[in-house]
Amino acid sequence: MTNLNSPKTPKATKCLKCDNCDAIHTSVLNDSVSSCPSGIQKCAACITVDKLKLEVEGTMERLKELLQDLRQAKMQMNQRHSTIFNKLPAEILYSVFESYVSDPVAPGYRGETFSRHFRREKMARPTVLSQVCSQWRQVALAIPQIWTTVVLMWDVSAEEEIDRVREWISHTRGFPLDMYMVTSMDSLDRSDDWPCPFNSVHPSFFPLLQAIASTSVQWRYFTAHAPYCVLEYLGQHMKHLGLLKEMNIRPVFSKYSPSPLWAYCQPAPKSVQLIDCLPNKMNIQWSAVTTIKVAYMTTEQCLTLLSSASNLITCVFEDVRREKNEERSRHISRPSIKHEKIKSFTYDSNCSFIFYRLKLPNLRSFTCRLVNFDENHEGFFKSVSDLKELGVLSISYNAEMLRSMLSKMPGTVADLSLTCEKNYSHPEIDSMVEVLRVFDQTAVVNTNTNAKTDGLILPNLTSLEIRADTEEFPWNYVPKCFGPIVGNIGERNGLRRRPLSRFRVTDETKHRSASDDDKRKHLIPADVLKELVALQRNGAEIMFQHMDGVDMLARSIVNAGLDNFKD
Repeated sequence: MTNLNSPKTPKATKCLKCDNCDAIHTSVLNDSVSSCPSGIQKCAACITVDKLKLEVEGTMERLKELLQDLRQAKMQMNQRHSTIFNKLPAEILYSVFESYVSDPVAPGYRGETFSRHFRREKMARPTVLSQVCSQWRQVALAIPQIWTTVVLMWDVSAEEEIDRVREWISHTRGFPLDMYMVTSMDSLDRSDDWPCPFNSVHPSFFPLLQAIASTSVQWRYFTAHAPYCVLEYLGQHMKHLGLLKEMNIRPVFSKYSPSPLWAYCQPAPKSVQLIDCLPNKMNIQWSAVTTIKVAYMTTEQCLTLLSSASNLITCVFEDVRREKNEERSRHISRPSIKHEKIKSFTYDSNCSFIFYRLKLPNLRSFTCRLVNFDENHEGFFKSVSDLKELGVLSISYNAEMLRSMLSKMPGTVADLSLTCEKNYSHPEIDSMVEVLRVFDQTAVVNTNTNAKTDGLILPNLTSLEIRADTEEFPWNYVPKCFGPIVGNIGERNGLRRRPLSRFRVTDETKHRSASDDDKRKHLIPADVLKELVALQRNGAEIMFQHMDGVDMLARSIVNAGLDNFKD
């Protein structure tokens, strides 16, 4: 079978004038400098030029026909010589075609702005399959699933795109669609003088947007990075959104109107992502939503959203905005909201007023910034009775502060992930050293009920992960975090070793030199490595990886010559 990723014919040379592989230009047709005056009998030279022009134009037309015949002949040649293809059952080709087209849609979350390269790649793959030969085209057109990803830049050549979009949609034959509608970078870069203002829709875009809206009954995923007016126009022309599972909205350069989106059809997606978009502008059945991610909202808007989404299980809040003159006294005196179903909560913001007014009794996974937590947040943490996973973002302070903050966390935490960053205000503080000092000093915990609670920091921790730039990582502290084995005497006195059994380091260095000396700065020293290998053989799980997946522990072992290390 022909390789789907390899060209079928030699690469054509593009015309430098119009950037078109198939264009034919003859400069001789346009460079005449003189001719006989009008009304006077033409001379022999002018007659010859006119005759040759006609012959050239006729030859060009014939050449275009020959080129089309050649393409058709090559397609037939591919079909005739592809013996494997002729033997393969149609069902196998269906699977191959679907696998070729169904690569991961995009990096990160679906709400990102996609590039032209992404659009060309996703929209070109089904087209390539349909142009190899007539049989491949028949197979491709018989598989509606390979046409169900539509990446559309609504503001680029709308009048030219309408026929292509309609034809593309016809190939889907009613199957669920993944619709991505984004704004081109050209528009974003020159929004002031763009012919389509971002606070109103230009009539030239009406047919294209109406064609998109007519497919709303098929939408499974819908991502839009477009002006609010465009989304409002779509909502006015939609019929139904019953299949919608996920909605990601990020308006650009928009002025909100009084009208909500989806005014004539109330979607009920399971997952919603709103970036810089007000929830009260979304006519969504919030009771159907189980996963949400929002950014750039106020504390009050977040709380209102939580009150509406009663079946929410996973929640992510980012960059919560602090209102003008907003103080904590405003929130301390107001009643709390209790959400019974949230199990995973991520709060990536320095504004922490929400924790005065929120109770999550069934929370199992919590990721946050600890820098603004104080004793007034104890009500929130007391409401969390069985927290298992804790993630802390952007740690850049000393051991005493970290110990104080972690002491407020429920003792049920078994899995802890810490992201360490450099403290530019106090460069003398090494956050990695400070973190490991805390877990070294508290490796053995006091379970005596009469003991001070200050020493009881995460006594049930079994897994610890540190994410950081690992150059000059303090590896000598790591073995100490596991603590000594406590004997019978210590246990009778209320002492026991923290049950840490898994230690993971993720190297988040983004730009590293290719030199061997630079790479070695991130590896584990040989003396510490021997202790870690011994811990592994006693049942501990030690991992050290770069964020791109490279096994740095294995590399360290080879670099230290400990491949055959024995106790």
